[in-house]
Amino acid sequence: MNLQSLFKEEILTQSSLGGHASDVWLVHTISGEYVVRSSGVDESVEAPFLWVCRNLFGIELSHTYDIEETNIFLQQTTIKFFVPRVLSKGLIGERQFVVVEKAQGSSLNFLNKPVEMMEEFGRSIAEIHACEFNECGALNETYRYSLMDFPQKLSQAIRTLSS
Repeated sequence: MNLQSLFKEEILTQSSLGGHASDVWLVHTISGEYVVRSSGVDESVEAPFLWVCRNLFGIELSHTYDIEETNIFLQQTTIKFFVPRVLSKGLIGERQFVVVEKAQGSSLNFLNKPVEMMEEFGRSIAEIHACEFNECGALNETYRYSLMDFPQKLSQAIRTLSS
């Protein structure tokens, strides 16, 4: 994938970091390292998980630009995790791409870690999930509904998926 149009500087190297629902690359330019992400999900796919994302939460996974709203929310919610800033957005063809800050450090393997470390990690994740809202839906506000309607919508989603 030629990502040069997303950068003002020449790309020195780029490598795929793999991914499942997203395509992710590590890009080196003269001024630094960046991560580029684009959804690998096609809007026309009707897989059960994608259907739930769309119909229960109003999230369209092929809309990569929406990650910026999510990251801003997470940055305002916790300081315990590095949440990268979206530095730029661009299209290649009709596909959305975001360029984000690269996290410093190395990958962390959770196997055989001290219990205290894992408990603190769990508390940090719980802190994010403890946020309370009066509405459900997408952070970009394209799809919102009352929290009181969630049980009925969830029940309907389960019926739809099981049929």
